[in-house]
Amino acid sequence: TAVLAALGISQATRISLGLKWAARTQDLHQAWYLGLTGVETAWGLLKSDTNAWDAPSDSWGKPLPDPVPFGAGSFHLTIQDEQQKVPLNIAPLDLLERMPGLTPEVAQKIIDWRNDPEHPKKISHLAELSTFTDLGFQPEFLPDLERSVTVTATGPVNINSCSSEVLERFGFSSSLTQQISTLRPGADGVWGTEDDLVFTDVAQIQPTLEKALGPLLPEDQLALSHWIGQQMLGIKSSFFRVEVMGKTPRYGNQTKVIAIVERTGSGAVPQVRGWVEPR
Repeated sequence: TAVLAALGISQATRISLGLKWAARTQDLHQAWYLGLTGVETAWGLLKSDTNAWDAPSDSWGKPLPDPVPFGAGSFHLTIQDEQQKVPLNIAPLDLLERMPGLTPEVAQKIIDWRNDPEHPKKISHLAELSTFTDLGFQPEFLPDLERSVTVTATGPVNINSCSSEVLERFGFSSSLTQQISTLRPGADGVWGTEDDLVFTDVAQIQPTLEKALGPLLPEDQLALSHWIGQQMLGIKSSFFRVEVMGKTPRYGNQTKVIAIVERTGSGAVPQVRGWVEPR
């Protein structure tokens, strides 16, 4: 009888542990689906935005409840304009040379890779630049470079969303860079609100600035004209970075999802161009 009781207890323990393991596994799956729901929510916001420009004050840039409740769990969601950074794989040589850590030799090597007639190659991850140490690239520049460039976006930098650091890379004067950074969030100083200054027409970027600031310096006028002419500075974005953290209440499982999506046209369903689930 004692043996049977011991076997019964042992079997019950195994079943209990198995049920707990199954519950935790199910909970983890639920966290992943919450992350996917967050990405789908971002898709809906991007699809619904039909403006001819993009800015943090658009529907995709406005803050959502944090966290966003969904079913028995919740998720945290952020959407960032990926075209707030310089597109490494299409930028011309004179812009690449302005990027942190990119010596003229490294910049030229990137151009040569892109233009190879037999095996054209693009940089798919910034860590690939570490192979260019013989050309003067120093890996310690990678964090600075990550703030300034993107390897995914293939469109012009959006002047409505790019940082002061990126504006400086275009060679604008420090005074104009500071003034643009001050003007864009509006009088309340908060990005994504209704009083933001939004550039809605590429051809009106300079007139808009001069209306607010007065005549621009000749070097700033030349820089604006040059980069707009090179189609490296614009007001519309197609690529966005979506970060979601799904969380369940029962066991507190969390799953993070990072997706790079491309909005291919007005009302079109965004296409996934990159997907990472950091551990």
